[in-house]
Amino acid sequence: MVFAEIVLPLPIKDTFTFSVPDEFIDKIEIGHRVEVQFGPRKKYAGIVFSLHKNAPDNYKTKPIVRMLDEAPIIRPKQLELWVKVADYYASTLGEVMNAALPAGIKLNSETTYLGHEDLNNFIHELTGDEQLLASAVLYQKEIKHSDLENILSKKNIYPVISSLLAKGFIELKEELKYTYKAKTERIIIPNFDKSNESLSSVLEQVKKAAKQAQVVMYCIQHLHSGEKIRAKALETAFPGSNAAINSLRKKGIITVENQVISRYDADNDLDLKDIELSAIQSRAKAEIENHLKEKDIALLHGITGSGKTLIYLKLMEEAMSKGHQVLFLVPEIALTTQLVQRMAAYFGNEVSVYHSSIGSNHKIDLWHEIKNGKPLVIGARSSVFLPFKDLKLIIIDEEHDYSYKQNEPTPKYHARETAMFLAQLHQAKVILGSATPSFESYYNALHGKYGLVNLLERYGNAVLPHVELINRNTIEHSKNKGSHFSPVLVNEMLDQLKRSKQSIVFINRRGYSSMLVCTMCEWTKRCKNCDVAMTYHKYNNSFLCHYCGWHKEADPACPECGNVDLSHKGLGTQQIEEELVVLFPEATIARMDFDTVRGKAAMSDMIHRLETGKIDILIGTQMVSKGLDFENIGLVAIVSADQLARFPDFRSHERAFQLMVQVSGRSGRSEEQGKVFIQYGSIRQSLLEDVTKADYVGFYTKELAERKGFIYPPFCRLIKVVIGHRDPQKAAAAMEQFAAIMKQHWGARVVGPAPGLIPRINNQYLFELMLKIERKNEILSKIKSDVRDLALLIKSQSDYKGISCVVDVDPY
Repeated sequence: MVFAEIVLPLPIKDTFTFSVPDEFIDKIEIGHRVEVQFGPRKKYAGIVFSLHKNAPDNYKTKPIVRMLDEAPIIRPKQLELWVKVADYYASTLGEVMNAALPAGIKLNSETTYLGHEDLNNFIHELTGDEQLLASAVLYQKEIKHSDLENILSKKNIYPVISSLLAKGFIELKEELKYTYKAKTERIIIPNFDKSNESLSSVLEQVKKAAKQAQVVMYCIQHLHSGEKIRAKALETAFPGSNAAINSLRKKGIITVENQVISRYDADNDLDLKDIELSAIQSRAKAEIENHLKEKDIALLHGITGSGKTLIYLKLMEEAMSKGHQVLFLVPEIALTTQLVQRMAAYFGNEVSVYHSSIGSNHKIDLWHEIKNGKPLVIGARSSVFLPFKDLKLIIIDEEHDYSYKQNEPTPKYHARETAMFLAQLHQAKVILGSATPSFESYYNALHGKYGLVNLLERYGNAVLPHVELINRNTIEHSKNKGSHFSPVLVNEMLDQLKRSKQSIVFINRRGYSSMLVCTMCEWTKRCKNCDVAMTYHKYNNSFLCHYCGWHKEADPACPECGNVDLSHKGLGTQQIEEELVVLFPEATIARMDFDTVRGKAAMSDMIHRLETGKIDILIGTQMVSKGLDFENIGLVAIVSADQLARFPDFRSHERAFQLMVQVSGRSGRSEEQGKVFIQYGSIRQSLLEDVTKADYVGFYTKELAERKGFIYPPFCRLIKVVIGHRDPQKAAAAMEQFAAIMKQHWGARVVGPAPGLIPRINNQYLFELMLKIERKNEILSKIKSDVRDLALLIKSQSDYKGISCVVDVDPY
């Protein structure tokens, strides 16, 4: 017998062994997608990990139910990557599979209910919900669980289902639900040729039907040109021609076929321009190429506006000209619309754009295109799991960005590290690019692990903006008391408006205020699910928890004492917008945050408005720091620098520096020097001075000395473990057990445990511990293995049913 090791989309440590039926033995390969039964009823689509002839000793194997595809959809190198990611991030293969595959490839097992043949005879004996569900099953023959939930208008229908099952009136049918449907278009195929005899016969049949004659003449024109006849184009040329098409099809004059097409819009009418690198850029490109002859990774440290993208384009073009594939990673596609447009304009139909916002069916199309060798992929972090055929170059733009880190669900992988694993498997080269590199990358570059290339001048005649610091404490004593803008900043923004220049106002918190507080009893609205104050959103007069999503309409008065005098604490984008509308009533003001750019086209529409001068002042969160390149931005205002550095984390100053430098870089990207105003209160002065000079090296040197003193990355590796449960006692007990075992093996490397920074999120009480590990791969690998095994053990214990145990390697 032949056996297959199958990866299932479940958080289980190992693969499972299934027998291969005789009819599949000559067809099945590693990477094939197969249907298997796991447990008494559930069926899953699994991936063939390996094939062998060794029967398991401890259980009888079940056979593979069926093969779901003619050819493997996963390449062996992808499976190798899954193993590396699972090992590195202390997760399971099933969890990596869930993260790696788009929803349209993963199949969902959905219960369908069938009525027993005797149900109709006994339905009168049922009452209430039982009779309602039984009637629905009888009427529809078979019905899905989700539809029954809708009929009863409640989620918990299992007691009713269990009762009907026990009485034998219904039975289960388990089937895999396919979610992928290829995109098609209607193509018209004439059943006649260009000969005079054939054409005369057809024209004779339609001479009394004007619409049909129009369609026939359209087809004749395309017969001569050899072009495909698209029904959509024909209907555009002759509105209302659908009926004529159907009549011609019935007469046998034409055939209408649905042909599979790509969902990627290949039409692009933008003018392509030859890239001209400056002397400095050419030197930087040559340095990168020299480094990559000896090393696999090069870091391009290029200041904002230095033209890193042009260098990327040249390097990508050269790799593609040799027939290789290129992966270009960006932090968030929606926030780099301009960059994607420029890539698409330059490379045309060779580009695939892959990210979370595209539909699942579109993802399947792109998956197959890339598997067949489409040369250029522009994508967000999940693009590292695509089925590359001949990948030779990976470019990671803005490599410092925290969007590359997966936070939910497990595995909490980082796209930068995963891309390096991917490059090793394909023997590809990696280029990291940033104006403010992550400390880990810069440390590796300085110590010879990566090549380092500096690009420290802006492209063309542009210069870095002038940065001015404003102490917020002085605002309290000015004529602008009560305003969030100093008089100097207000006058500067007014001057920009008079000169038809645009401004960006940066505040890294959405909503109106972080909390609403009663001035008498100090009541504040707290989330019912989390131990946090809820953010007030004025546009819909509601409170919203940014952790669990719970929202509630705002109270008109304090529910504790009845006081109507409620005070706003903390500052958000909505409050800034309200104030700017009063200060500059003639200006067109827009807000760019999670609340305003949720739709697929919302971000690109807003960027287009900014690009075409239809927005005078743009208020935004960290979204505005990414990928925006506009010539007319004259001013950037950072309203509250203190907000950026207050988070209790060893990376808080690094993040604050990166954000301020990146958003400052949006200003003055043409020949005229831009201006940046930073309002601050009690933030560390040396940090602001480094931002003012855009002195990354100086900031890195000072910050690194502190990291070394307290033994933080890059001088050690971190693993965070968070255990949660709805019962705080169970969560605490589980964490104590976890910590005790880890301390027994690894001693002082274990720090904690302690309650989470936010002790309760979404009704889960959280406890966490941290492991600080020296940079020795052998020790690190053993600790990861222990952490993963212990996490699985804790979750499997009956005493801790419902426990969550999340492992975060290299937490960000």
